[in-house]
Amino acid sequence: MTDLNKAVEFRKMIAKYKLDDHDKAEELANYITKHGNDGIDVNEFSKLFNIELEDAKLFLEVLQLSVELRKKHMK
Repeated sequence: MTDLNKAVEFRKMIAKYKLDDHDKAEELANYITKHGNDGIDVNEFSKLFNIELEDAKLFLEVLQLSVELRKKHMK
């Protein structure tokens, strides 16, 4: 899957799981901020946010990719 396809799927997941809901988005951001440096357990993440495991894996992969790109281009 290309990075562009992953980005499209990422947007679909946001809609599918209503991750753009204010409360859920805040909970998600807090979780990622708290656990991001130590590594996020995909199984825990999947269960906590009620996201199918394969979707959770892709979501976190795209999130990591976006962080890496931001670091690379924000120097």
